[in-house]
Parts: sequence; structure tokens; C-alpha cells
Amino acid sequence: MLTGIVTYVTQSGHVMTVSLQQPVFGIYTPILLTISQLIGTFISVPMLKYIEWRYLTIIGGFALAFFNAITAVFFYLYDVENENFQEIAVTIAMICIMAFMFSFGITVGSSVWPYIGYMMPSNAVVVAQILNWLLSGVVIICFSLNTAYYSPQNPFIMIFVFSGITLLLSIVNSVNMIDIKGLSVRRVQLELAK
Repeated sequence: MLTGIVTYVTQSGHVMTVSLQQPVFGIYTPILLTISQLIGTFISVPMLKYIEWRYLTIIGGFALAFFNAITAVFFYLYDVENENFQEIAVTIAMICIMAFMFSFGITVGSSVWPYIGYMMPSNAVVVAQILNWLLSGVVIICFSLNTAYYSPQNPFIMIFVFSGITLLLSIVNSVNMIDIKGLSVRRVQLELAK
């Protein structure tokens, strides 16, 4: 989802005109977002030893839904508010996207794949990663098509949809995920088989 937004923000004439006027963002947006995620990932590596991966994943899911919703609000305000507020709205939206990337790096991005490694055999994890990347590509294409045809001036509707989906999946995860801290892969798989 985020790649679709970044692609939209950096290519769309409507949003790009304003974001390129921002000295901090513009063409540097993808670099800043990547740095945000890397910082979060570097911080998360030592945390994985001490914090249950389930909690990182659940907290991360809710944080991502929150930052998606805030980003959507500011993209919406970009369209409906006067021109004086547009630069502020885009700037705050980009800061929220950077916070999204940071929280992804510190929580979900660093905890999901090791967590899944306990749940599934290694060949299934490889298939899951391939599907993850393929579906990411589908999301980018669908996001671009939807914003081109249904909301050509602003992607806030799609961002709200992604926020809702992320919130729903976070609730499902909070109910269904199990604690695995200190357990072996075999023990976790036996617990899941019950």
C-alpha cells in the first residue's frame, strides 16, 4: 500500500506540485521513507530478544492502521481545505507516512517473518514470501488504477480502505496469534496441532 502512495505522491502532478515545493520532501521522499524504516528495523533487532514477537506484530498492526488513517485524513484535507493549508496537509501526511515506515520497521517488518518461521515449515515460508511480493505488486497496480479512475485527484479513499483492512486484520491477529517466546519450533507446532 505504501509503495502505491509513494508512487502516487512522486508521480502525480496534483500532489507532486505541492510536495516538490517542500524542501524536505519532493524527490527525496522514497529515500526518507527507506531511512525511516531502516532506523526502525535497526532498533527492533535487539528488541526481538526481549519482547514477544506476537506483541510486536499486534502493536505494529494497530499502529499501521492508525498512521494510514491519519495519512488519509490529511490527504482528504489537502483537497477540501484552502490553498494555504495544502502545503501543511501534504507535509503532515508525509510525516505520517514516515512514522508508518518507522513503526513498520520496528514492529511488523521485523517480527512477522521470524514468527511465521515458527508456524510453518521453511518451504511454506518461501511460498508465503513469494506471494507477499506478488501481492505487493498487485496492490501497487490496483492502487494506481483505482486512484486514476475513481479518485484521480486524491488517494484518500484507498488509504482509508487500507487502514480499515489493516485494523480488521490486527483484530483477527490479536485473537488468533499465540505467544512463542522461549519455545522451540517443534513445541510451537505441537501447540498449534492441538
